[in-house]
Amino acid sequence: MDEPRYFFITGTGRSGTTLLQSMLSRGQGVFIPEETHFMSLLWHHRKRLGPLQSDAGWSAAKAAIAKRSAFADISFEQERFDALAEAGPRHYATLLSAWLKSAAHTAQESGQPVPTVLGEKSPSHSSYVLELLAMMPGSRVIHIVRDPRDVAVSQREAWNGPPMSAAVRWRLDQERNADLEALVSPERYTTIRYEDLVSDPEPHLRRACEVLPIEFRPDMLEPHKRKNKGYADHETHKQRTLEPITGSRIGRYRGKLSTTAIAAIERVCGPQMQRLGYELESLAWPPSSLAAAALSVPMIWRKTIRRAPAAGISRRASAGASGED
Repeated sequence: MDEPRYFFITGTGRSGTTLLQSMLSRGQGVFIPEETHFMSLLWHHRKRLGPLQSDAGWSAAKAAIAKRSAFADISFEQERFDALAEAGPRHYATLLSAWLKSAAHTAQESGQPVPTVLGEKSPSHSSYVLELLAMMPGSRVIHIVRDPRDVAVSQREAWNGPPMSAAVRWRLDQERNADLEALVSPERYTTIRYEDLVSDPEPHLRRACEVLPIEFRPDMLEPHKRKNKGYADHETHKQRTLEPITGSRIGRYRGKLSTTAIAAIERVCGPQMQRLGYELESLAWPPSSLAAAALSVPMIWRKTIRRAPAAGISRRASAGASGED
């Protein structure tokens, strides 16, 4: 197949990345596989896997891709992937391109045109946007953001994740997002709010299509009618994307999080929430609630910061730069 265009969907987990994936995947000539987590799978572990220029490192990287494809239900033909990978230089971009191309070809229905636009959606890639943009010249990124209080509720329901862990990751992702909006041109990187996308889908989806760029199609507003669900069978927490788009899940944190938990999340995420247009409820609460939240944040922060994936990545990157193991 001719060299396609590439794009990436990023965002904190449970922010609507799968919904956006399901909408864009209905575009003409667009293919988006299940989550590859390419950067955290390979790039993050490049020292352990070894240099790609070595036979051992190259084989280890290809084996990791095959294993991830089986776990995530990504369409995968070993022979086709190997042929595509061996046709290019031993580089991470070659592996990612070969993975996406082979998955697209395997999933392609008989008689259908070859996809010309290949997307990738992994929330963990929020930590690697600059690397991805450099790795895949001409690629674009759509970052989707959602109210951290609703993210905390959704992560707790999906993975039994602690609300403050969700808040820490959300804050780190949005601080990085603010930097990227200043560093990267809007033609290559743009942010969409989940709340806007589900409340008034068409204009915000059109904006995403303009950035990629792909042609907007009305049936993209009905992602629940897609043929391929776009996620692994074991990811049952994504089943709501098989239903029509609804704004009913906006503000679900009310009644599901305690007053103190809401205030604590807002204390951690407040500046970025306000930057992105989310109102803080704790501003109108009595001093006793705010005092309880303020006292709880330092202890919770210390416990959760070490569990937050982005924080761990940043610490290890800093350690590597300083020569520490």
